[in-house]
Amino acid sequence: MSLHQSGVVAPSTTQMFDQRAPPKTVNYARDGLVGVDRLQYRGSRSFKTAINNHLNRFLLNGAPQYVVFSPVTQKEFEEIINIRDKQYKGLRFMYIGSETILIIKLGLSAVQELAYRWFARCFQEKFFKMDLDSEVVPMGAAGFSGPGSEKEPDTAFKPSSRRFVDDWPTLVVECGVSESLARLQVDAKWWLENSAGNVKTVIVISFSVPERNFHLEKWELAVTPDPSDPSTFPPTITQEADIIGEEAHITAQGVTKASFVIDFTKVMLRKPVVRRGEGNFTFSEKDLIEWAGRVRRSSQ
Repeated sequence: MSLHQSGVVAPSTTQMFDQRAPPKTVNYARDGLVGVDRLQYRGSRSFKTAINNHLNRFLLNGAPQYVVFSPVTQKEFEEIINIRDKQYKGLRFMYIGSETILIIKLGLSAVQELAYRWFARCFQEKFFKMDLDSEVVPMGAAGFSGPGSEKEPDTAFKPSSRRFVDDWPTLVVECGVSESLARLQVDAKWWLENSAGNVKTVIVISFSVPERNFHLEKWELAVTPDPSDPSTFPPTITQEADIIGEEAHITAQGVTKASFVIDFTKVMLRKPVVRRGEGNFTFSEKDLIEWAGRVRRSSQ
């Protein structure tokens, strides 16, 4: 068993883009995991005890959101998937089979669940208004396999033109507490570096628990190639937004912007038909403030 089989992409969906990410810009097993506990897997009972302890510490005391188990064989990973699917559906996995390392992102907090679910809902509202509901496929937390590793998102979307069940999403959302931002950024890079260019956009959402403020990042492959390797385009932050109280501040590479924009062509793998009212998926400052307000009110 694996989180998902490697994506098989129809040729027509890959010809629109020729960007290629560098093979690897970070250490997936270590970067962004400072202070995270590293445990040995000793069977289902000890695993459940460890997860329960870490969940309680994370939810009540602000302990790190991630926990690492190593070594974890492929067979043990299959056991852990079965445990998760029965008892801990809020957990998200990255399994680095080449190093027998399992990295678990703890979930189940109301703010985290609502933050990415409401963001996905707001995104869906925008493509519903363009009458695209039959052309966008919500993929939930389905996992995918890259070279030597596998990963699950919080949620993801793809166009219906990617008609096979194992086709990669074009848009991925990763969410977590602000203290985990460095790791969420590693997660964003994983999607862009391991999907052979098929994941086009990753939205990172981080939130501060006491202040209940939100930070968004849009990750994409850079539009200019890496100077050290002109054939590759490194993952980069192309837009950010901070929602503090009743104010939202949106920037793109340091320049203030009026809206947080998800590119239509990168999600749908085709150009928008303007006469049909199609265009970029645009989140205004008001949209972001309303989204943050929904999350705050629903998680009180």
